[in-house]
Amino acid sequence: MVVAGVYRRMVREMAAFAVALRFLSRIPAPAAPAAGADPPDDLIRRSLRWYPAVGVLLGALLWAAAELLIRARVPVSGGAALLVALDLWLTGGLHLDGWMDTADGLGSRREREQILTVMRDSRVGAVGVMAAVAVLLLEWSFLQIWMTGGARAEVLLASWGMGRWIMVWAVAAHPYARSRGMGSALRGAGPGDAAAAAAALAIPAGIAVIGRHWSVVFGGAAAFFAARMWAGRIARKLGGLTGDVYGALCVLSQICLLVIAEVVDRWT
Repeated sequence: MVVAGVYRRMVREMAAFAVALRFLSRIPAPAAPAAGADPPDDLIRRSLRWYPAVGVLLGALLWAAAELLIRARVPVSGGAALLVALDLWLTGGLHLDGWMDTADGLGSRREREQILTVMRDSRVGAVGVMAAVAVLLLEWSFLQIWMTGGARAEVLLASWGMGRWIMVWAVAAHPYARSRGMGSALRGAGPGDAAAAAAALAIPAGIAVIGRHWSVVFGGAAAFFAARMWAGRIARKLGGLTGDVYGALCVLSQICLLVIAEVVDRWT
């Protein structure tokens, strides 16, 4: 009976991981429900716990690609651009889309309902384009610096893992602003989900501590503080958060950790 229970739990967790992988990336996930079939809500909520693990996996793939580019003597600026392109391909631009929609909505400076309408619009406005250009330039610039100084794995693992963990924290910490929407199935997640999800961050944190790269740990704390402050401000304005805001928080915390870790590393 115990063995059967453990086996069933493993199967559920593998299915949840597959759902997270398929939602957050283009990486094939055979165990996930067939394409076009919506997984049950309880499986979607359980998949939240695997979001940071998917982020760490994406960071590992980018780090491996960076190592290949460095060994192939690809110019650093071109290599960084290829990494940005690979990141966009791996994620399908999911989080960047949320970043642009959130920028358009908040940049409109309208009332709550109008902001939510703007964010739901599939078209991208001028503010969203500017926000996307700014964050992509930051990512490209700091990936260049990172590659020049030696491609340390924990930086990308932590940045990309932290971005996905922030999404889990935001779901648990704030209500959903819409009555229905892509993120509505995530309602019901709590602090336990955020705590369980944080386990994946032990990998980059452990590597950073062993290598004495405390800038990564400091960058993670600063990224969480920035995301928490911004999420609170948006939640007060909208009465909660939306799926687009989850993606925007992912982008914000990811780029914050990447930038702050590099800056702090130069100070120490």
